[in-house]
Amino acid sequence: MVDEPLTIKLDHRRLKQFMVDLMVGAGASLPNAECAADIHVEADLRGVGGQGLDYLPYTLASLERNLIDGHAEPEIVHRSPAAAVIDGRRGPGQVAAVAAVGLAAELAAAAGSATVAVRNSTDIFMIGYYAELLARSGNVGIVMTSGPPLVHPHGGTERLLSTNPIAFGFPTSGPDPYVFDMATSAVASWRVRQAAYEGVE
Repeated sequence: MVDEPLTIKLDHRRLKQFMVDLMVGAGASLPNAECAADIHVEADLRGVGGQGLDYLPYTLASLERNLIDGHAEPEIVHRSPAAAVIDGRRGPGQVAAVAAVGLAAELAAAAGSATVAVRNSTDIFMIGYYAELLARSGNVGIVMTSGPPLVHPHGGTERLLSTNPIAFGFPTSGPDPYVFDMATSAVASWRVRQAAYEGVE
């Protein structure tokens, strides 16, 4: 029999500050830590496991080992009227993704639509967050990301494919946009991690 998981109630503002303090201590700049913490906390508030506080130890370890450059600032390396490429410079993926969303909205306002790609990035986590930002700016947003091989193809036994998450955000006539966020695998990888954490087979 599996014991019930311990539940702790936290004020989300205090949780964010806790995360920011730890990330800054591990080597992130304050703006980068605040951006990353915003998205981790939002994931916890929405019940998206594996994307929030429970992922923090991995983020801290990556910062301490310099796998993530905590002070990196995204750089626009190509820009045209309706397309751009941002180099994440191996910084926190959330920072590069937020920069890409802002640039996409800016370009789309002038050109009608826009595509922004990000390279040399790290995990951007809950991609529905970015689709929602685009929708709240009055745009239809489509956000996609790649990842490591976690899924075996039909009939296969080796992990060859990413979960390849994709999210759509649409403005609505009401105060909140419609956001659809999914993995293309049968199950999102965070759900597998969550089940393992809870002792569910």
